[in-house]
Amino acid sequence: MSTPSISIVTTVFNAVPYFDECARSVLAQTWGDFEWIVYDDGSTDGSRELIRQWAQRDSRLVVDLGEQNRGVRGAFEYAVSLVKAPWVAVLDCDDVAVPERLKLTLEAAAKNQAALALFGHAHFVDSKGDPATGWMIAQDADAIRSLAEFTMPVINSASAWQRGWLLERLPGVFVDATYDCALLNQVLEDGEIGWLPECLARYRVHQQNYSHRRKNKQWADGTALRLWASRHRANRDVSSSELVAWADVLGKSTLGEAGLESSAARQAWALGLYRLTTYHARRAVRRGDFTGLGVLARCLAAPEAWRRGIWPVLQGGMIGGAGVDRDGHSLRR
Repeated sequence: MSTPSISIVTTVFNAVPYFDECARSVLAQTWGDFEWIVYDDGSTDGSRELIRQWAQRDSRLVVDLGEQNRGVRGAFEYAVSLVKAPWVAVLDCDDVAVPERLKLTLEAAAKNQAALALFGHAHFVDSKGDPATGWMIAQDADAIRSLAEFTMPVINSASAWQRGWLLERLPGVFVDATYDCALLNQVLEDGEIGWLPECLARYRVHQQNYSHRRKNKQWADGTALRLWASRHRANRDVSSSELVAWADVLGKSTLGEAGLESSAARQAWALGLYRLTTYHARRAVRRGDFTGLGVLARCLAAPEAWRRGIWPVLQGGMIGGAGVDRDGHSLRR
């Protein structure tokens, strides 16, 4: 059997309401030379039977019905290990690929052969597929690089990665809920990325989203990862296990958004990460937790904080839906 030019990887856990539409979008791709790796991570709602039915319709499906629950990162890592193609396009089981997703991705890969990963736009839809509130933060590759310090500026289902790089880097990811954020930070350190201005997927926002069900956990994992990455970029490494323990406590807490932001500001301050201190302290204050003012005041009084470039963040970068790059240029909706 010949090697396909691109693989789609989808991990599934209890996705009965949405998997059929996801499957139809994959099999309707205008580029036909692909394999679709579908790994079920121990579903209990009938997803496994749906997957079997779709596999009988099209031989391009490569199905693995796991007997254990590996978790978000573990399931993705296992699914990637089954890939044969040089490029891996990610599609979450509740999202929908546009018909030209694979064609556009491979065209972009051919134009930018140095890229380790490619990212594109996604439109937000609700559980019924109707337009939903949401917006892509990044508008190009430079914006991705600038904004990754503070947030996750891309959508997983609009990303594609070089297989060899993924296989090398996935084992080193130490967070579960935000493995995609970890991969983004790593690829930005390792090399080039590419940007596709076209919409590649419809990202579904609904009550069963992992980001909704485990909101605190996902937020805490992502914040811990960015704290670690900022220290690493400054050649001041910090124990990943300590940050994971901190994230685990926050992830299980009942704190609201304001309390989480305030906690992150204090942790960033303790690690000497002045830009992230400013970012999280301002977000805490905007959400009504005025303990963030104390952290912010200490940051403003530190001369080193100004040398580290807190001014663009203090002006309002990444606050309330606005982004700002490392040179202080505003990136807004």
